[in-house]
Amino acid sequence: MTTIEAGTLPRLKERYLNVLRPQLQEELGLANVMQVPRLEKIVLNCGVGRATSSSPSSRAPSATSS
Repeated sequence: MTTIEAGTLPRLKERYLNVLRPQLQEELGLANVMQVPRLEKIVLNCGVGRATSSSPSSRAPSATSS
């Protein structure tokens, strides 16, 4: 687990703790907050693979003489 500076939480984790976890607890009818499912890892795919594999010259518009 990574160390987080005092007073700072990632926005998604803060939203989960303050909004989603209480809603899940109520929706699932759980008596104890420790019974609510936890988030362990979130992975975001930005989809930059194709952009990094092609050369910049192939993406640049070609100059045509008029």
